[in-house]
Amino acid sequence: MLRPLLYIFCGLLMIPACSDAPTKIERDNPDDPEAPTFSLESSDNISTEILDNKVIRISWEDSVKFADYYILSKSLNNSGNYTILDTIDIQTKEYEDASGEINLRTQYLVYNERVQENGAIISSDSIYTGINFGNISYPDTSSYSSLNSDTTAINFTWDFETNWPFISLVYYSDLINNEPIIIDTLYNGTTSYLTPLFEKDFNDRNYFIRTYVSENDISNDIFIDEMAAGYFPSQLYNISVDPIETINENKTIIRWNDNIDIETGFEIYRSYNSANNMTLIATLDSNSKNYTDTNTPYQPESNSYTASNVNYESYYLVKAIKRETSLSSEYKKSQVTISAPTLNYSSSNETEIQLSWEHPKPYTVSSFILQRSINNDESFEDYKTFPNTIFEFTDDSLNVNENYYYKLRTLVKKPVQSPLFFSYGFDSNVIDSFSYQNATSLAVSKNDKYLVAASGKNSPLSSNRNEVVIYDLDSRTELYRKNIFNTPIDGIDINEDNNLLAVASASSKSIRIIDFLSDTLVFEMNNLEVHDIKMSPDLSFLYSVDEKSNLSKFDINSNEILFSKESTGAFTNFTAPRRISISPSGDSVAINYNNTIRLFDSSGNVIPFDYKTVGGNTSEWVKISNNGKYISSTIDYANITRTYVQSLSDGDVKFYVQGNESSVDFDSRNQYAIIISRDSYYLIDIENSITRTSGLISEASDMDKWLLSAASSNIGQTFFVSNSEFIKMIEFLDNKKWVKSPRQFTLNPRF
Repeated sequence: MLRPLLYIFCGLLMIPACSDAPTKIERDNPDDPEAPTFSLESSDNISTEILDNKVIRISWEDSVKFADYYILSKSLNNSGNYTILDTIDIQTKEYEDASGEINLRTQYLVYNERVQENGAIISSDSIYTGINFGNISYPDTSSYSSLNSDTTAINFTWDFETNWPFISLVYYSDLINNEPIIIDTLYNGTTSYLTPLFEKDFNDRNYFIRTYVSENDISNDIFIDEMAAGYFPSQLYNISVDPIETINENKTIIRWNDNIDIETGFEIYRSYNSANNMTLIATLDSNSKNYTDTNTPYQPESNSYTASNVNYESYYLVKAIKRETSLSSEYKKSQVTISAPTLNYSSSNETEIQLSWEHPKPYTVSSFILQRSINNDESFEDYKTFPNTIFEFTDDSLNVNENYYYKLRTLVKKPVQSPLFFSYGFDSNVIDSFSYQNATSLAVSKNDKYLVAASGKNSPLSSNRNEVVIYDLDSRTELYRKNIFNTPIDGIDINEDNNLLAVASASSKSIRIIDFLSDTLVFEMNNLEVHDIKMSPDLSFLYSVDEKSNLSKFDINSNEILFSKESTGAFTNFTAPRRISISPSGDSVAINYNNTIRLFDSSGNVIPFDYKTVGGNTSEWVKISNNGKYISSTIDYANITRTYVQSLSDGDVKFYVQGNESSVDFDSRNQYAIIISRDSYYLIDIENSITRTSGLISEASDMDKWLLSAASSNIGQTFFVSNSEFIKMIEFLDNKKWVKSPRQFTLNPRF
């Protein structure tokens, strides 16, 4: 009996030790869900799905073991302020938000909670998601013509990836109404729009459509995307005025050609001695193609009859008219040179005086006109007219009681042809062309394998504006064409050894390096200011310059920003191209800045450099030659452009060119600079400051069109230039001879 009682007693003593209640040691275990330090696992893979009737389904995944429920919250403006939508059973992994209160920046967050035995609540980390409204695809817009050929409209079409009932606002602006106004609102995910019909005239019309998620986004102008199109007669039509034909100082003839079919008439404007303050002198019908000005085409000065070799200039402008709108030609200058004769008298008596005269160039004179005034020296009238072979006259009708005053003026012949200019150098020849419009960036790979072209954000609208194109120069065929950012591409670089293409978009704030043969992404940086880029010669680094001329350097392998050097001083022009150039050794980096250039080493330190400037406010271009010996810069000042070529080592100016230059490059021999001057090109011998060849890029009728880019090949004596329609491939021939220059421009051998 004693032994069973002992067993019972011992068993009672052991009961607490066998209980499920945790000990204090177990409560300190962080894996114990009742421990104060226990951490709940968070959920995974939260996503949203757009259902019908503006319902958003939020779903998530997890393997949480100890949570009691989920908390779902929502923020409308991604401001950090969330409102709890619901407390959701732990077995449920989704929720449908049917509130309809949705905008582009709506965010959802989910976390789970556990209520411990002591009443404490522990929460997991939150997971977040926005709403993917999908992309909007914009096919090319097309013009629509009604039965009336004088009216037109713009037809927009687009597609959505999701079935959200988007709201689209249609905006309109033109030359008269510069501020965009809303002309229509499209609801329930409308995917097409035809603008109101309008009569064709010379008013540029801009339409763009912005797509919004909600009315709230409209009030804050937060839109998903924008599509733009327009009617731009300034790009469709043009007036080309021929050189003014000067018959004499009393007669000029203006002739023009145009491709316009909507004008109701033409207006002729004229000004004296400058292109300012044009005055309307004639109104013509729509079939007119010329006008003869006999109403004082030149305005003589008060002393014009006594001065020697007086040049009179007149400027003409032709306007096509449609209602209150017009399209203007460029002005054309006409000039006549009047060499004044010398008037003398040889003998006289009471009733007559013998007059004689001399002229330095009588063959330029159609006739001499003797003017006379009686008793005053102001009111002269034409008195006698003589051919250019007569140099004397006797006036025998004098009265001794009168005073007589004489002047002799000339009626000049049609001016002689403009002089021709010649230079001794290479002949040149256009050997091919590539169809690409308005290229603002060109680059040739190191071994002349590829040519790459892009059209920046400041270029005119064209079908290829957002595309980068690579041409195989061996086969002269297109190798690669892609719209990478859906925005214009401002900076390019290419490496043929590794098939790498570097591109930069200022509008998208993004840079990428792409293997263009496999079309795979190698490197990417986003959310940064950028305009132009260049890869280092060893392909380890990427340099970029933005629109404020801030220089940055990136490690291509690690995706790190190594430095970003901010420009100093007030920046004056944001529309000029920002360019970057790297020496072949990679130890010098040049950028253009305000009215000058800046030079850095590869660590971002400024290299002192004796740059040249003319006090302008716009630097257009910078380029280091292939051998690192020369550097060029192009600066705009008061609508006059100067291009300098200097020694990179000591800043010595080899020459500068003044004119309408827009870009400069160096040939593969590093002996010549290639200057692009509007419609012409020039090959300049750097050390001797002599033009060696020149030629026309385009005909005179094409002069008004875009011409900005130049790139030289690295082996052959070829280079590339762009205009509004194509890229020309031009070859220098080694047979030197006298070649005619298309126009004269100022070449200065020293600063």
